[in-house]
Amino acid sequence: MSGISHMLPFVVAGGVMLALSLLLQHLFGRSDITTMMTNVGNAAFRMMYPVLAAFIAYSIADRPGFMPGLMGGYLAQLGTTTAPRLGWISSGFWGAIVAGFAAGLAVRLLNYLFRRIPQELDHIKTGLLVPLLSLLFVGALMVMAINPPLGRFNAWLSIQLDGMQGGSRLVLGTLLGVFSTTRSRVLRAISRVYVEFYQNTPLPVQVLFMYMAGPQFLQAITGADQPVRIAPFVLGFLGVGLYHAAYISEVIRTGIEAVPRGQMEAAQSQGFTRAQAYWYIVLPQTFKIILPPLCNQALNLVKNTSVLALVAGGDLMYRSDNFVSLYGYLQGYIVCCLMYFIICFPLAMLVQWLERRSKERPRGVSLAELGLDNVEEA
Repeated sequence: MSGISHMLPFVVAGGVMLALSLLLQHLFGRSDITTMMTNVGNAAFRMMYPVLAAFIAYSIADRPGFMPGLMGGYLAQLGTTTAPRLGWISSGFWGAIVAGFAAGLAVRLLNYLFRRIPQELDHIKTGLLVPLLSLLFVGALMVMAINPPLGRFNAWLSIQLDGMQGGSRLVLGTLLGVFSTTRSRVLRAISRVYVEFYQNTPLPVQVLFMYMAGPQFLQAITGADQPVRIAPFVLGFLGVGLYHAAYISEVIRTGIEAVPRGQMEAAQSQGFTRAQAYWYIVLPQTFKIILPPLCNQALNLVKNTSVLALVAGGDLMYRSDNFVSLYGYLQGYIVCCLMYFIICFPLAMLVQWLERRSKERPRGVSLAELGLDNVEEA
């Protein structure tokens, strides 16, 4: 946590600086002040991974670990590999964490190996051998082993998030919901941090921040010469998807907790692994319980897409706003409301029907309905 706490000021200050710079450019046009703010914000973003890795290494190996940790984080931020620079892709947050732990542990190992060096040569150990060998180890690890696969993974993840659809939100919410009920403290912590962040910050603020600071952030982590422009619709689509995944995860968590604990214990006693018990026993019962609130989330999802109008997302609200601004007819908003009603009202009726059905007790099936009325008792 030491590295993350030292990294957060760079993220917050850099993001706010970039957002203010873009806002001033929209209001007053580009100037030396906005250019300065953009450059400073980008520089702050570029420092967050080196600082994260440096202070992780510092917490493990004290001051000797700071330099190799800082350099490992810098290599993670650049995505340095043996390939030409155009092929570098930042290994990002996870690469910086690996670099920080590797640097700290390498310094501790070197200090242990050199513990028998005479005291009169101690300055050579601390001033040359430990810095040189730890940097060589961390550099080789990041360039040869960590950055190539993590860079490819980050590129793949970016493509998958850009194409996230409703089913993907459900999958992400399901994973986070399962994480919230596992025994692993790490998985529970990941789920809680994600859910608490998205539930306690307004959706318009999230979408606007992603729209204004997202291109600068991608430029900082990829090392591109220009901000990495992303279509406003994709940014809004991603923002709404991640926002509702947090709420879906809470719905699924409560559904899993509603299934009696004995179901899991009984499944494991029959030889099921924990993952198989979730897949075959717990989750099927969970989805029956949570179907009505899931439909409510789908209803809210449709209505919350109107936030895309803030970032020119091309949604229904944006088109209506353009119509009114061009022709001055208030009827454009009335038609927009009617169209949202036409979309949402059937979903609301479906939610009510599912709630009524979930309260009904299951009806038994007679032998006659199964075609077994002529079966004689043994």
